[in-house]
Amino acid sequence: MYNMAICDDDKGFIEFVKEIIRELNLLNEVNIFEYLSGEEFLFDMDNRYDLDLVILDIQMKEMDGNKVSIELRKRYKNTTLVFCSGIYKPSPENIKVAPFRFLLKEYSKSKMLMEFKEIFEHIKANNDEPALVCYDGKHYLQVQPHEIVYVCIARRGTKIHTYSEKDTEEKIYSCKYSIDKIYEVLKDYHFAYAHNSYIVNLKHIKKQNKDEIQMVTDEILSVSRSRSKELKEKMTLYFERKYR
Repeated sequence: MYNMAICDDDKGFIEFVKEIIRELNLLNEVNIFEYLSGEEFLFDMDNRYDLDLVILDIQMKEMDGNKVSIELRKRYKNTTLVFCSGIYKPSPENIKVAPFRFLLKEYSKSKMLMEFKEIFEHIKANNDEPALVCYDGKHYLQVQPHEIVYVCIARRGTKIHTYSEKDTEEKIYSCKYSIDKIYEVLKDYHFAYAHNSYIVNLKHIKKQNKDEIQMVTDEILSVSRSRSKELKEKMTLYFERKYR
């Protein structure tokens, strides 16, 4: 199932979009959440942390689509964003939040059907990598596997350690899932146990010794004796695939 939010102060346009989804035979594949204002959408955003698609009106009363999109991107970097407007006037602010497409409300039904068909083809093609739902102390947000350096057991659930070359700093998030459950999600994305208490992203290992590994953040993690052989085998397999 795909989760889709429509944020528009024009109820008629929301119904039009739902009709398009119906004619594409996607109603059984898409959960649709409706919002008549940017404030309403932002208030409910933490309950919709698994959004695949957001249709956002640029021109709304009070908080417009530009302001809403900035808040959206702070939490959901990979959600497909589509702007809609009665007048096509993309601004630098629009471009910064990386929208997939701009839709004119005056498009004919046939044109809109074609647009939404391409939008969902894009979502399906880019929906392979899973996302972990994490908490930063204020909001829920999605974290992709390639951002994660390692995951360790915490008092409640786990702690997700991430790193971005753009931000050049480590960030730590909370996750309610157990480390075993997270490993089941991440094991096909170059993750391995280095210790019973943590799993590491092989892509982010900077150096490896017999008893410890240095991560890209320069943090040193010990490798337990029980996991040493398994980690070495997975590292060898990872580099064989990477350089063949």
